[in-house]
Amino acid sequence: MAGRGDFVFPPDHQLELAAAIPHARLPLIERAGHNPHSEQPAEVMAAIRGFISADAPQPDPHTLRGSPRSGE
Repeated sequence: MAGRGDFVFPPDHQLELAAAIPHARLPLIERAGHNPHSEQPAEVMAAIRGFISADAPQPDPHTLRGSPRSGE
């Protein structure tokens, strides 16, 4: 994640880095610089939630819960 106005590590450089990481994503936060988490916290949290929910493993309905010994 990067602030679109980051002058310390500009988005062009971050895009280059992300391109070298398999399956990487780089959301750019508008109206933010080097500290998007403090400049645009709602947008950062939305990006984090989207990342987590997209990568969350989906439960297999065919998998039994617990082990036979646990009593679950």
